[in-house]
Amino acid sequence: MAREIEKGELSLIVLDKTAGSLVTNIEKLEAFVLERLEEYKPENYQGDADAAKKDRAELNSAKKQIADERIRIMKELMKPFDEFNDRCKGLEKNIDGASKALDEIVKIRENAEKEVKRAIIEEYWRVKEFDLVSLDRVFDQKWLNKTEKIADVKKAIDCIIEKIIADI
Repeated sequence: MAREIEKGELSLIVLDKTAGSLVTNIEKLEAFVLERLEEYKPENYQGDADAAKKDRAELNSAKKQIADERIRIMKELMKPFDEFNDRCKGLEKNIDGASKALDEIVKIRENAEKEVKRAIIEEYWRVKEFDLVSLDRVFDQKWLNKTEKIADVKKAIDCIIEKIIADI
């Protein structure tokens, strides 16, 4: 019985999983081929290139038939997995589209917050009345990060000003 998806729950859950089963004659075919390969040894064809050519064609044909059938069976067995994969990728693409749309809103807000923080920093620099160098020359972009507190930025600016004055 399929469980209802709760609001806000976006996770893929396996409800039923059955291991595939494939029954073929591969064991008998392997034994037959190993037995028959004894007949195709080069020493059995000394001086008979026509027979070698005919048997080589027979071997190549058998190899191709086995390869073609293996590929056909694999495609058939993989069909449910390919369908599942395509559906998951479709979901991922839809979710990514929604996430990117929301990302724009988040970036606009973050940029606005950075501009406010930059204005505070510029005002602090202006109040310091330090004009030996411009703020742009010492400005550190990490000051605009959310994790950087204004108090710490002000301390950093004070240290920069003190160092410049001390170096003069």
